[in-house]
Amino acid sequence: MKKIDVHLHASSAEQARESLDYLRKKGVAHAVLMSVEETGLCRDICAQVPGLHWMCGLDGESAETVFDRLAEYKEAGAIGVGELSVNQRMDGPFLQALFGAAESMEMPVLFHMSPEVGFQYGIVDEPGLPLLEETLKKHPHLKIIGHSQPFWIEISGGAPTDKEGRNSRGEGPVAPGGRVVELLRKYPNLYADLSAGSGFCAVVRDEAFGLKFLAEFQDQLLFGTDTVDVHSPWQPPLADWLEEKCAAGLISEAVMRKICYENAEKLFGKLLHDDENTVVTETPCGPVKGLVDEKRCAYLGIPYASAERFAYPTVTTHWEETLDATDFGPCSWQFRSFRSEALGEDPFYYNEFRKDIPFRYGDDCQRLNIWTPVEKPDKPLPVIVYIHGGAFLGGSSGEKHLAPPCWTEAGVIAVSLNYRLGPFGFLCASEGVRESGHTGNYGIYDQLAALRWVRDNIAAFGGDPDNVTLMGQSAGCMSVQMLCISPKAKRLFRRAVLCSGAGRSEFFDGKNTMEENLSFGDAVMEALGCKTMEDMRRVSAWRIQKTFGELLMKANRGLAVTSPVIDGDLIPCPVSKAIETRLLHNIPYILCSTGQDLWQPELYHAILKWEDEAEAQGIGPCYAAHFSRHLPGDDRGAFHSADLWYWCGTLQNSWRPNTDWDRELSRRMAAYLTNFAKTGDPNGENLPLWQTHGEAPDKIMVFSDETATQQNSESIM
Repeated sequence: MKKIDVHLHASSAEQARESLDYLRKKGVAHAVLMSVEETGLCRDICAQVPGLHWMCGLDGESAETVFDRLAEYKEAGAIGVGELSVNQRMDGPFLQALFGAAESMEMPVLFHMSPEVGFQYGIVDEPGLPLLEETLKKHPHLKIIGHSQPFWIEISGGAPTDKEGRNSRGEGPVAPGGRVVELLRKYPNLYADLSAGSGFCAVVRDEAFGLKFLAEFQDQLLFGTDTVDVHSPWQPPLADWLEEKCAAGLISEAVMRKICYENAEKLFGKLLHDDENTVVTETPCGPVKGLVDEKRCAYLGIPYASAERFAYPTVTTHWEETLDATDFGPCSWQFRSFRSEALGEDPFYYNEFRKDIPFRYGDDCQRLNIWTPVEKPDKPLPVIVYIHGGAFLGGSSGEKHLAPPCWTEAGVIAVSLNYRLGPFGFLCASEGVRESGHTGNYGIYDQLAALRWVRDNIAAFGGDPDNVTLMGQSAGCMSVQMLCISPKAKRLFRRAVLCSGAGRSEFFDGKNTMEENLSFGDAVMEALGCKTMEDMRRVSAWRIQKTFGELLMKANRGLAVTSPVIDGDLIPCPVSKAIETRLLHNIPYILCSTGQDLWQPELYHAILKWEDEAEAQGIGPCYAAHFSRHLPGDDRGAFHSADLWYWCGTLQNSWRPNTDWDRELSRRMAAYLTNFAKTGDPNGENLPLWQTHGEAPDKIMVFSDETATQQNSESIM
């Protein structure tokens, strides 16, 4: 079975290649390289050796600088901290600062444990692991991976308490009451590294117990070897032992998968790229390898463009080798890259859409995902391109409601995309004007580049480049509204769906100009000590994000300084003027809000006013909807974003106790959407009639707790 080795050592690229060649005979496809000290060695080795990923080390000093240091290692590509070997007590200020920073950045920590300060190396706990338990309690969202003798000796009750005994591997039957067993049962954020003699011996010293232990803690155990030198006369035979027991039926295939690679990917994100269940498609850019199952093909993380920070994107036209598109690519740097949402004051949206998903972040976030039916169509299929929300400050195209949408089952190709956010996507600075002639809107230009890439390449996936529907929600909806008034986006899409973020009102008019935001962007640059955009490109993402956030709080201007602006290039004018001067694209529209939406009731009436003015200008047709279903499971009602589960047909990914009506409502909403993508008319068989604003100006489609039908628009708010 394929494996991820979570614990490998190497002091050079040559040694790492030799180790991987050796480990591949054991089924190891990828490995995590340990940084025992705070150096860039492991990062440099991984840059030279495919199949390796690195965890960073931190020297045990300067607790006050831990957060900044760790943030820079994350930006450089570290996927965690390890092998943490600082010889200090776990309750000391440095280690507690480190644990807090790693928890905030959602970076797992793998430790080596020592029985006392001054003995060899490793963090120190007392017999019975009381300090580990306190750390697990204090940092419940930190994933801690236990390793080494003083940790594993505690698998058995009555474990030795003297220094030499605690540093031994243990022999003989395992007695009840082992602290490792108790802690694994009590704390789901504790994981255990089976590598080296310590982990292997703990499991095999009492085989009957060991097999039960693997089954009980299958979700918290990780395969590893702790290989340092392949020429060592003894390597822990964990891989062979696991394969032997699995072949004998003593370990199930499901348990093997979790231990060998699934748990590692749960912690670190997808590291293995599938060779099975894949499909290769030829595109104008080159071949693309995606995933295939019985329902659909998925091509994930395709780089649709490239761009330097604070520079406008260039559409991708070619890649050399077959592009591996079997995993979501990085999303934009954002506040949650460094400050876990799980630790926020109200983690509602994290729990709703993102909990337990390991995201990657980076500057190369211009990535899109494509889902297609398995069977090649007889004629080109319609396409829905979805732009995610998140206040232009956060979000990703790989969240639970989007992974994947059900639209392919109705014969519609689905596309979702990442784009630059926050300061990286929308900072306006005078130096940017001097460099490019205008500034800001980098994230909207990313979206434009994605649409151009889709136009040029979607036919290779079975899609119709002349039948694209652009859809967005919240900030994604505001983005769609901006693209709907931009001459640069003409003919790149044929229809638009705008959910919770569009309409005709002062709030949604998009009046903010590039010039109005220059002083804020210039203040950010000054605070960072930057005089040119090249200076800004050399500053770490964390420092930019931190400084931007601090000044944003002081500015008290809301979304104004982190949103699209009128720049005279991509966005020519406010929405109201675009409607009046017929710059608004004359295409079919669906506009929707929710019962407990943000900005209600203004948003609801803004949609009605949009319809009135678009109708008067001969723009449309327009279909308006109001989602008032109170989602089951809590009292948040029809909250902002609640409708996404239903439009996307992904209720199965939700934690909520959904009913038969929820599933039926989702079926109807997804059918309306896919019908609209096909023809510009949402109506179809087995669906209640949905009239346009022109046909029924006093009616609006309402998706409620009991029905999906048109109602009088004046009676809703």
